[in-house]
Amino acid sequence: MKIFFSVPPYASLSDKTRYIETYYFLLNVRRTYVPLNERLEISLKLLSTWKKNKKELKSDDGLNAFLCVFHDFVQEKNYEEAEKYLWLAYKEKEINKKYGENAVVKNLVEFFKLRKRIEDVEEMGEEDIENDADICQKYQRIGNGLFNLKCYEVSFGYYLKALQNIIAENLYERKRILKLLVQCLERFAKSEEDYSTLFKYCDEIYEISQSLNSSDKIEIKLNRAISLTKLDICSFEDKQKTLLDIKNELNEDKLMVKYYTAFINMLKLSNGHEIEIVQMEEELKLCQSRVVDVTEPNVARDASVDQYDELKIHEILSALEEKFATKEKIETMKKKMFKKDSYGFTELHKAVKSRKLDEIQFMIEHCGFKDIIDEADAGGKTPLFHAVMNGENKIAEYLIKCGASVDICTTDKGSKDPPGRTALMEAASLGNAALVRLLLDNGANPLLKDANEKMASFYLSNKLKLCNAALKIGTCLNVSTNNN
Repeated sequence: MKIFFSVPPYASLSDKTRYIETYYFLLNVRRTYVPLNERLEISLKLLSTWKKNKKELKSDDGLNAFLCVFHDFVQEKNYEEAEKYLWLAYKEKEINKKYGENAVVKNLVEFFKLRKRIEDVEEMGEEDIENDADICQKYQRIGNGLFNLKCYEVSFGYYLKALQNIIAENLYERKRILKLLVQCLERFAKSEEDYSTLFKYCDEIYEISQSLNSSDKIEIKLNRAISLTKLDICSFEDKQKTLLDIKNELNEDKLMVKYYTAFINMLKLSNGHEIEIVQMEEELKLCQSRVVDVTEPNVARDASVDQYDELKIHEILSALEEKFATKEKIETMKKKMFKKDSYGFTELHKAVKSRKLDEIQFMIEHCGFKDIIDEADAGGKTPLFHAVMNGENKIAEYLIKCGASVDICTTDKGSKDPPGRTALMEAASLGNAALVRLLLDNGANPLLKDANEKMASFYLSNKLKLCNAALKIGTCLNVSTNNN
């Protein structure tokens, strides 16, 4: 179901506010009920709606929208975009006015550490993983981080990896991770109400619990049965039989509470079960009275410490500030890539002429300027040609290394130099032996001729003659001075 939104042009200010609030509310509700893989599009609409209507909507709505987008990108394992939107929330003035910067700092700091751990694990090869005794703890730290950010399904995947990397003899640790898996699925079911996914995962970990002979297998079996009662593909009779079949296996009051709660909810969706509901509600109260606390404690706590735990908040925020400033610079530079000034200079030409090697490296390695490395200016001169003209050996060497063509000829007929001039001819005319060798070593053709039918050797010979003449004049001047 799509939600269409438009404010009537004749609407008053209060009516406009009400329209916008209603649209935002409906979008938020719709996001809750669509499958996980369809939520991102709605979350982005939520954020767009808030940005366009900040006067009508609250700061809470903005924070909610940012966090929705963040969680949906994490769900898709697009951690770069997730971090970006968390950072944008941190920098959002409207949110900071009400909550202060602490509104998202905790999430931002924890997610920064989490990403570092994920990157560490992803960079490891299979052989590294097999030889790493701490790999289980690394997976668990990632799982814990995602769990605490309420990204339960992604967290489940890392807990499963942790379990798979524990040696078979370590039953205590395997059972502990299994308990994390169970808790992860519990939270997933409550927050997402995606019982088909829950049913699939329960099947997966039930087999593991049987192999470990774990006491958790009864709870997993109950969760599986409860998830089945939520699926429309099963008949009422099948759902009822599934729950009844497991009742005799339940050995704890807290499990009986879950059992009766699920059974009552199922009966309420079908007519004619009023007497059964009353009886079960009495049983439920009795079980609840014997349970001190039905809520599971949060077992997603970190037992190990790594280098990222030692990072200070200000260090992380500084690193993120630098990172996103760089990203913004990259985006700005990319937009300028194909723009030229009145001389036909691109930003790359300008950086070469200004002799800024670090800027040139940034453009080529991060902004995509390698695609225009041979772009010529109005006179047909490439960035490499300008580097040679300026006698910038290091810049010329770097451009060649990045794929700059060495034999592109100039086209400027109004210049003092003839058209058809190559970088090798320019280096030769300057008498720059290092550049001449660099160009020849990288395939420059010494037999090419310019519009005056002159080759690079002619210009080099000319330069040598001029140098010899200068030396003779210098010698004569010295002799004359000495005689005087």
